This record gives sequence, structure tokens and C-alpha cells, in this order.
Amino acid sequence: MKYTCTVTRQGIPGPPFSLLPAPLAGVRAAGSITHGESGVSRRTGPPKNDPFRHGRSANATPQSPFGTATLAPGTLAPSPRQATVPDLQRRFLLQAAEGELAWHIALKLIAFILWMEHEPQVEMGVGWHYKPDVVIRDADGKVRLWGDCGNIAVRKIERVAGWLPQDGVLHILRRGRRDAGQLADSLRGKGRDPSKVRITAFDDGFVDGLAASLDTTNRIEAVCRDADLTLSVSNRKGVTTLASHLHAVFPA
Repeated sequence: MKYTCTVTRQGIPGPPFSLLPAPLAGVRAAGSITHGESGVSRRTGPPKNDPFRHGRSANATPQSPFGTATLAPGTLAPSPRQATVPDLQRRFLLQAAEGELAWHIALKLIAFILWMEHEPQVEMGVGWHYKPDVVIRDADGKVRLWGDCGNIAVRKIERVAGWLPQDGVLHILRRGRRDAGQLADSLRGKGRDPSKVRITAFDDGFVDGLAASLDTTNRIEAVCRDADLTLSVSNRKGVTTLASHLHAVFPA
């Protein structure tokens, strides 16, 4: 089954999703982007007034390699952080693999939404026998983020974290806090590079609710307010609104 999603996102999530540098150098953060079955991105029609069209915005604040991203002006409740990033809109095509569970599709969609300013690629190989669910590369092609949205063994976590470059991040998304906490307990005191590992969980029912609401064609409005995410999904099933806190489970 194919899922076509037109996503509009207001704001930028805070920790733990602000672990990547702000996409102000070499990455444009507005316009439309399509992910085909090959996982390759294709951009169409970036607006002429896009402040990222020619690199850094004149109003952009330089970020440290792991700086905190900021919220879009005029779209959310006031934040103590200065707002520099406009709303984003992307068109995302995702094809479910044979036998792939609906909640896994939903988690990959959530990952795309939360990292969309970094132009994430879904189900794209990285030249290794393991393949991430979501990957973000820098301008030189180096993997900056490896996103995993399924059930993952501690041994695989150790191997992926060891394979990543020193500034790489392995970010694992789990449906709920209980199974995320169990995985975190298994990781503590283990792993060659625990500082590279992040585990985030969502409120109970949020991921499954999103999975149940999806249809072949969807329009999704997302609002990020630091560690909270609200999604409004519109399709022929109707309109479904879901909200969750982003629970940073590991490191606690």
C-alpha cells in the first residue's frame, strides 16, 4: 500500500530532536519535496521569498553542532527562543513493505515530520548490511542521523553506534514509554558509544491512532511546541487530531 502525505509543519521540536545542527547552511527549508519509492528526494517549486533559498537567512542565529533549533514566528504561542525558521511543507510518498505493520509506517511518518527540515530519506541504504528506517546525511554524504522505528536488539544498537561517525546520532523511536523504558534499561551500562544513542517514546495510543487514521492520500498539519507534537490528519475517513508529548527516555 502506498501512502501519499502532504505535510505542513509549524515550529521545530526541541530536545531530544534538536541534536542536529540547524539546517541553515546548504539546506533549504521550504518548498515541496517528494520521496519516491527509491527514497530519493525531489524538490519542486521553492518559493522565491524562501529565506533559505540562497543558504543562510539574514536573520539566522548561528548554531553550535548540537544547538537548539527555534520556533517559527507568529505560528505558535510565545517561546523564550528567538524564531527564525518558517513553516515547512513537504509531499511525502511512502510505500509499505510486504507484511509491514501499520504502526511501523506511522513511526516512519512521525520521524519524517520531526526531522523534515533536514531532508530525511526513508528506507535508504547506507552501504552497510544494516539499513536505517530514516537517515540524514550532511553535505559530504556522511551519516549524521540513523533513525530506527522498529524493534531493535541491543546488539544491533551497539553495532550501529560503533559504525556511526563520532558526531553521528542513533535515534530510536518507540510507540510507548513502557517498551522504550525496557530497552533503555537493557542499554544502561552497555554499548561502545552510548553517548550516540537517543530513545524517544510517545504517549500511549498516539502512534496506533495515527496508523488507524491514515489512508492512501492524506493531508497532515503538524504543530511542534518544544517537546509536544500535535497532528491533524485529513482524508476520506474524516479528520483525526492526535497529540503526544515527546518523551526523552534515553539518556534520561
